[in-house]
Amino acid sequence: MEQEILAGYGEHLRRRGLANSTVRSHLRWVSRFLDFRHASGMDGNKIEMSEIDGFLGLWLPSLSRRSRRIPVAVMRGLLKFLYGEGIVDRNLADLVIGVRIYRNECLPKGLKRSEVIKVLRQVDRESEHGLRDYAIMVLFATYGLRASEILCLKLTDFDWENDAIRFYRPKTRDHLDLPLLAEAGNAVIDYIRRERPRVTSPELFVFPQKEKLAKVIAIARRYFKKAGIEMSGSVTKAFRHSLAMEMVSQNVPFKLISDALGHQNNESTYVYAKTDIAKLREAALCPPGGEPCPYN
Repeated sequence: MEQEILAGYGEHLRRRGLANSTVRSHLRWVSRFLDFRHASGMDGNKIEMSEIDGFLGLWLPSLSRRSRRIPVAVMRGLLKFLYGEGIVDRNLADLVIGVRIYRNECLPKGLKRSEVIKVLRQVDRESEHGLRDYAIMVLFATYGLRASEILCLKLTDFDWENDAIRFYRPKTRDHLDLPLLAEAGNAVIDYIRRERPRVTSPELFVFPQKEKLAKVIAIARRYFKKAGIEMSGSVTKAFRHSLAMEMVSQNVPFKLISDALGHQNNESTYVYAKTDIAKLREAALCPPGGEPCPYN
C-alpha cells in the first residue's frame, strides 16, 4: 500500500508541473510519514489527526522556522490527494496549521567586500582546474550570477570587441546584456587560453552532463571553507546578496541594481535597502519630545 501511495502521489505532483527535485523532496517526507505510521502500528486507510500531530511533532522541533513549511505543506498536499483519490474518507488538510512566514522578514545573507576578496584569494590558479575555478568564482562575485546562469554561458556570449557579455537566465527564460568588466574578462581569457579542454562544446565551462550544477556549487563551497567563512544558506546566493549590498552602499539606484541582478520585479530588489544600516539610522525618527537622534 505504501509503495502505491508513493507512486500515485509522485505522479500527481509531476502532473502539477513540479520539478523532479521538488517531487523527490516531497516523496521523502511522505515516506517518512508512512514509516512513522507503520512503526506506530497505525497501518490502514484511516488516518487520524493525532497521527499527523505526532509525526510533525517529531520532526518540526529539529528544523528552522522557515524549513518547517516544507513538511507542513507536504502533509497538506498528501491529505488532499488521499481524500481526492478516495483512499481516506476525511479531508484533514485544512486542520494542519501552517507556519506563518512574512515576506522579506530576514536580512539577505551576504559577505563583506573584504570577505569576497578573501574567498577569491583561496583559489590557486597554478593548480589543476585553478583557472577554471577562479573564472567561475570571479563571475559569481562580479555579476552575482546564479549557478545555472554560469553553466549556460557559451563562448559566443562574449563580445570581446565591445567589452560586453550576454547571460541567459533559465529562471526567467530571457537574456541579460551587461558590460564585460576587466577582472571577469581577464579571468575568462586566461581559462580559455591555458586550461579549457579542446572540445567542440559551445559551453564555456565543460563538465559531465549529470554533475554540472552540483559541481559548480561544490567549487564555490570549497573556497568558502578554505577561507574559513561559514554560510548556513546557499554559498552562491551569498555572492549575489553581497553584490547587491555593495551597490546599495554606493548609492546605486535600485532600478540599476534590479537590472544588474536580472530581477523582473523591483520589489525583489528593495529588500536590500534593509541591509544599509547607516541609512536606516538616518531615517529613524526620534520620539516626540525626546533627545536628538544620536545618529545624525
